[in-house]
Amino acid sequence: MSLTDLADRLLPLSGVFNARDIGGYDTPAGPVAWGRLFRTAGLDLLDDADRSLLAERAVRTVLDLRRDDERTERPSALGNLPVSVVHISISSGAPADFTEIPDLDTVYRQMVRCSGPALAAAVTALAEPEALPAIVHCTAGKDRTGLVVAFVLVLLGVDDDTVIADYSASASLLGHAFADRLAGVDAEALERLAPLLGSPPELISAVLAEIRDTHGDVERFLVHHGMSEDVPGRLRRALVEP
Repeated sequence: MSLTDLADRLLPLSGVFNARDIGGYDTPAGPVAWGRLFRTAGLDLLDDADRSLLAERAVRTVLDLRRDDERTERPSALGNLPVSVVHISISSGAPADFTEIPDLDTVYRQMVRCSGPALAAAVTALAEPEALPAIVHCTAGKDRTGLVVAFVLVLLGVDDDTVIADYSASASLLGHAFADRLAGVDAEALERLAPLLGSPPELISAVLAEIRDTHGDVERFLVHHGMSEDVPGRLRRALVEP
């Protein structure tokens, strides 16, 4: 994904990091529709202008993948937006106090091996009638959101190189400003946190490879963990332009 392509995807939300549209990617049946599914970091700093933009985009669903403690500490600032908020907690394995932080490989292994039902439920939520346009987010919009969006794109038929490029773009959209916000003035916390803010392409590639090795493909992985077999078709009808 070129920087130009990425710039075209960004949502101009002043209070939100890593906010972008996943439209336009090619699938065998046509391109992914623009303005139907967005991925972002936390929504706790939305201002009036941000809320107006989301209203203009007719967002119907906010899929929040954070733990309960994260939602309590930084509640979403949705105000009076007429949206349905769906909470499906996916544990990333990274503690809120930034102590004993695992490496990213461990985080992703834990999500895939221990949060399969939650991942399946998250993908299913996006296929519900009238769910779209939708925002899917966690705290950084990178790991939990990254997996859910990657799975959706794979189910739509987007090729692996594109899925990996979309995932990898998060690191450049977070940077030092996001790290500073999470760690505050705690230099030691910032140093411990820094390794978790990457989105290396080999990481999501390894996740897809492991799922295919253990389950055959992403669809079978999700069905194994509770997704209905009709969800991929529903997603394609809702998200792919003929």
